[in-house]
Amino acid sequence: MLHALARALDVPATSLLAVTDEGPDLRWLRFAAGLSAAELAHAAGVSVTTIHRWENGQLERPLPSDVLADLATALKTSTAQVDAAVNQR
Repeated sequence: MLHALARALDVPATSLLAVTDEGPDLRWLRFAAGLSAAELAHAAGVSVTTIHRWENGQLERPLPSDVLADLATALKTSTAQVDAAVNQR
């Protein structure tokens, strides 16, 4: 829906998203990439519930490097940016 609105307004989808002082969070990165939670979960090999938990700041332990890499590839960004995004509180 966000991407449809952005197309209708002829603006980048990211211009419709607020960024915190800490930078983009995981949800922001996912929306910017145009992915659903299910699509991102599939790309990272985790459940949709896990994606939602990470987006809501419920990271229980550091993400394994292979999961960070899979997320970064799907989100078309760096592992450092994904790591910073999931570690926002």
